[in-house]
Amino acid sequence: KSTTRFSHISPNGAWLNSYSITGLMNGEQWNDSKLAKKVTNIKAPGSKVVFLENMDSRGWAMGSWIMNYTAPRWDDPIAIWHKDRGSLGFADGHSEMHHWVDQSTLENAEGNPDGTLYPLRNPTPRSNETWDDIRFMQRSYVPGGR
Repeated sequence: KSTTRFSHISPNGAWLNSYSITGLMNGEQWNDSKLAKKVTNIKAPGSKVVFLENMDSRGWAMGSWIMNYTAPRWDDPIAIWHKDRGSLGFADGHSEMHHWVDQSTLENAEGNPDGTLYPLRNPTPRSNETWDDIRFMQRSYVPGGR
């Protein structure tokens, strides 16, 4: 029996092609004034996420990863394959394994009991959580700063 947190996901499914570009790094938020089309549009590239592991129950990551950067609300879940950690690729070329701390973030990554991802289980972090995860991603998501 599998001991991974996501034993219900097959290796030939969601693990294949699981990286997405973020919506504001020339992704699907093309009509947003904060969109970066050039590297010169990115302020502090060492702190801006371009690629991340994305959960997509369709078997591969379709489209870009989107989040609400003006309100504390998740739109898409983050894939967390590595013991509460997920891979992030930044605009300056470095990558890191980020440690996710809020239970609501982890539950979004696990998906719903019926195997679906949407609607998210916890689109807004709970009031008793640190909110570190959503604040980190909001700071890291907008290329030109907020």
